[in-house]
Amino acid sequence: MKVAAPALPPRTDVVERRLALLGFTAPERQQLEAALRPADGRAVRYKLVADPARAELALADADDAEAQATVRRLGLLALHVGSGQGGGTMPLLLRPIDATQVLRALEPLAQRGPAPSPQVQRVLDELARVSGLPPQPRARVLVAAQDHVATPLLMAPLQRAGCELLRARSSTEAVERARDAAIDLVIIDAGLDGLDGYHACRSIKQRALAEGRVAPTVVLIAAGPMGVNRVRAEMAGADRLLPAPLDAESVLALLAAPAGLPGG
Repeated sequence: MKVAAPALPPRTDVVERRLALLGFTAPERQQLEAALRPADGRAVRYKLVADPARAELALADADDAEAQATVRRLGLLALHVGSGQGGGTMPLLLRPIDATQVLRALEPLAQRGPAPSPQVQRVLDELARVSGLPPQPRARVLVAAQDHVATPLLMAPLQRAGCELLRARSSTEAVERARDAAIDLVIIDAGLDGLDGYHACRSIKQRALAEGRVAPTVVLIAAGPMGVNRVRAEMAGADRLLPAPLDAESVLALLAAPAGLPGG
């Protein structure tokens, strides 16, 4: 006689988030709404709201100008889905929409802690300009650098901004740790393991694309001629390049400058 397995008790650690869908075609919205319906066993449940001003999180069409304007105006934490043909550096999931990938990428965003204080948020707003993304509370930053590069001059401003800092001491470790979808920013010493910092940057970006994940913003720190370094950084897919050795102005550029590699 077959005995039925006992029912599992309901989860008590479920996070619930109000989510707004911004943009998308009617069929895409139907697909996303179906995927976002509450289901047993999920760590996050989403309540769809029509008014984005009431949302804690957004799923935004990267190809819809109005949707993107709403994200920027409200400062929403958002996952972007688009064609990837805009030519910008904004991380996104590519069309056609894969509901499994969307749910996987949304979960770490939804599980983040409460919003930071207004003072911390102002600094995070500046940091967000580097990536072109809306401000994200409690940003997670992976620093892949030797100890003489990862000085307090680099680490302290990020800590004061409310960032959660992680360390990697080799390019291989950086590539593996950057697979964590909750990491927002990776800072890599281009001289790490010889010249493997560039290779690590390229691997991080390509692996995220291949796995359908949102790639983190990658900032390279490099010594030597900036013209040559800029070409290498562009080929590696870096979002920004800073000169080494670091100084106060370099760190300020990381926190406040708009996205894009500098000329050199």
